[in-house]
Amino acid sequence: MDKKYRKPLYGIEKKKVQKKIDRNKQTKKYKHYQKALQETQSEEKTLEQPAFLKNLLENAEGVEKEDGKGIERSKKSDRFGKVVREREEEDRVREELREERERDIARQKKEKAGARKKRKITTFLATKKTSRGQPVISSKINLLLGKIETGAKYNR
Repeated sequence: MDKKYRKPLYGIEKKKVQKKIDRNKQTKKYKHYQKALQETQSEEKTLEQPAFLKNLLENAEGVEKEDGKGIERSKKSDRFGKVVREREEEDRVREELREERERDIARQKKEKAGARKKRKITTFLATKKTSRGQPVISSKINLLLGKIETGAKYNR
């Protein structure tokens, strides 16, 4: 029961144990070493690439199968290339959307700046002052009536 939780062997220990097992295959003396070696080999298999990645790499573009008629390309060879092309397409679409948003934001900023400038001009013209510092009555009336749009009329 104590040997059930034996730690796995690595590197040089693994090679030494393999040599001992090869020398003494018939004896039961090194049976626990064999178990430990099998456990480490199974762990190494689990640490390798997952099955779906292996399949992708095996079926990637350029993999060729040899049949009785000679070498032919695999029918599944385009899977990996298709995945890469789909990702590139998604990236391209995402980039286009981002650029479109940036252009839209720039256009909105220009429109807001133009509107702000127009408001500034109209308020300046509406509050034209007399020599004593009082606003001109006609400009007040025009502002209230909404007649002031540009500064062309009131440039004196």
